[in-house]
This record gives sequence, structure tokens and C-alpha cells, in this order.
Amino acid sequence: MALARDGLWSGARLVREVASSSTRRSSQIAELRSPELLLPAEEVADGSLLVREDERPQTWWPTGALPDWW
Repeated sequence: MALARDGLWSGARLVREVASSSTRRSSQIAELRSPELLLPAEEVADGSLLVREDERPQTWWPTGALPDWW
């Protein structure tokens, strides 16, 4: 009798863990698919991302560092 009760208890705990992990995984996937915060120069227009650049971009390559495609 005790063995059957313990088996039912273990089965119930297993079902509970599987259900909670499924719920947790679903919420993590939804979080990854949600849009992120925009940077100051970014605008969303019609579902696509529009990035405005300044006439004089403030980007530069560090000395000695070239991209792989260079």
C-alpha cells in the first residue's frame, strides 16, 4: 500500500515538474520574441527598423583591428 502511494506521489510530482518547465519555457520563448528597447537613434516604422545616421558617424576602427572581410 505504501509503495503504491509513494508511486502515485512521485508520478504527481513528475507531472507537476514537466508542466511547470513547459510553462517556464513558453514564457522564455515569448520574452525572446518580444521587441527590445530601441536605441535613441532608432525608430520602428511599419514593423521594420529604421536607423538614422549622423552626417559624421562617430565610429572608428581600433588601431590594428581590421574586419575579417577587409
